[in-house]
Amino acid sequence: MDMLKVLILAGGSGKEIEPLTKGEPKAFLRILGKSIISHVVSRLVAVGYKNIYIVSDKPELMEKEVSEYKRVSTISVVEQRGVGVEAALLSARNKMDLEEGEKFLLVYGDILVNPSAYISIQRAAFESGFEGAMLAVPETPLQSHGVIEVNEWGEVVSVRQASEASYRGDEARYISGGIYVFSSTIFDLVEKLGDIVRAYDAICREKRIKAIFWGHYWVNIGSPWDLLTASYYMLSELDRSYISARASISKSAIIEGPVIIEDEAVIDHNVILKGPLYIGKEAFIGVNTFIRNATSIEDRAVVGSYSEINRSVIMREATIGRGSYIGYSVVGERAVIEPNVATWNIAYRPERRSLAKGKEYARIGCTIAKGSRVKAGSILNPGEIIV
Repeated sequence: MDMLKVLILAGGSGKEIEPLTKGEPKAFLRILGKSIISHVVSRLVAVGYKNIYIVSDKPELMEKEVSEYKRVSTISVVEQRGVGVEAALLSARNKMDLEEGEKFLLVYGDILVNPSAYISIQRAAFESGFEGAMLAVPETPLQSHGVIEVNEWGEVVSVRQASEASYRGDEARYISGGIYVFSSTIFDLVEKLGDIVRAYDAICREKRIKAIFWGHYWVNIGSPWDLLTASYYMLSELDRSYISARASISKSAIIEGPVIIEDEAVIDHNVILKGPLYIGKEAFIGVNTFIRNATSIEDRAVVGSYSEINRSVIMREATIGRGSYIGYSVVGERAVIEPNVATWNIAYRPERRSLAKGKEYARIGCTIAKGSRVKAGSILNPGEIIV
């Protein structure tokens, strides 16, 4: 199978996740040792895509972020001209040099999926009688999502903005999942209509677009909680441990389950690591600390002694003071949590059932903004944002 050209849209910082980005593109947020955009690109490269275009409003930073993949694929960074996803798409129109009617793979740079999604959607787009394909995800739509309607032959017949759609209470809902195969016609429709969802609707009415109903994980990074979900799913794919010979691990440390421990990480005496979890480069884990349950400790983060970290993302150069409990939370880059801080992470939040173990109560911690500080002895409430 000849691999299509790929266009990744990777601009924008996102309003809900702004405490962690501080205005920078969310594509550069790091989880499991790599930026979001690096995860997307590495997965595309791994399944064989060789010609990738990335639209970014920070092209210089993007060039550095994806430089390692240029050894195996041709990767071109395109500067975004204008604001919004429509401007991002049109910015790449001339750079891609597509022939009239040529198909390409369109990927949103904040969507994390199992790599098989890319192959599945390309194959579907070349099935007899179809002229494109669209990932269909069974998710409760947000206002910004496009909601799709599919006929009995698996063909997308309409795409509507979620804010404009109405439903019966028992009606199944699928959203367009940010991964598509379209022909170059989509550029003309976006330019003409000025709205990406209307353009998707128009191309589905003009051409036969196959719906790929996706049952594997799909994470749209739009809020801090999505980082926890992404960490959980990606770490759940681990089937063995990867421990650097350059890491310093005490003989009294206990490691259970698959873990990744990177170069120069230091694991002190009597630490318990219960995988799956990730410990980044030059991270430090202090004496008698317990880390578990799909936690990601990023590069140069410090976790003080006698602490417990549960189902959390601790970002680069963050510091967790001794004797703290951090659960179901995201701690931003260079944030400082002073000693003896605890998150209270059980709340009545039915809308957060993706993190719940029951129908009524959800496990939800807090968000500690990039560069912020939490005073010693604080008790943080579920859902609290510290800026």
